[in-house]
This record gives sequence, structure tokens and C-alpha cells, in this order.
Amino acid sequence: MQDGSRLGAARRQLRSARYAVGIAAGIAFAGIALLARVAHPGVSHASAGGQTAAPATAQQTAGGFFAGGSAIAPAQSSVPQVRSGGS
Repeated sequence: MQDGSRLGAARRQLRSARYAVGIAAGIAFAGIALLARVAHPGVSHASAGGQTAAPATAQQTAGGFFAGGSAIAPAQSSVPQVRSGGS
């Protein structure tokens, strides 16, 4: 019956090793997540001088992209007419 006890001991050792690997992986995941949070915070912090950029005003953005200053698509008047022919 020593084979049975050896198998039981090996199974217990394997179970313990699996738990240890799972716990270590969880701790490593949490540590990496914490390091990522510290390295790339979601909120920008003020510089050492205490100066921050002023938000854009309506006058600064009046001639910008959304006001028609730059266009990606052609103007509506230059769109060709599409005709569907019958039989």
C-alpha cells in the first residue's frame, strides 16, 4: 500500500503547488496593476512650477476644426448626382 500513500502525498503536494502558483500570480497581477496606476495616473498633475494650461475659449476655437476651418469631405455642392436607371 505504499504506492497509494505515495500517490496521495504527490497529489497533496501538487495541490499545494497549484495554490501557491495561483496566489503568486494574483499578487503579481495586483503589483503590476499598482505599478501601472502609479506610472500612468488618470489625472494630470500640475507641474512643479504650479502653472497649468488655460482651457480654450470660444474665441480661440471659433476658426478651428469644428467651425469649418478644415474639411475632410468635399463640399455638398460638389457631390455628383447618382441616377438609377430603369429597365
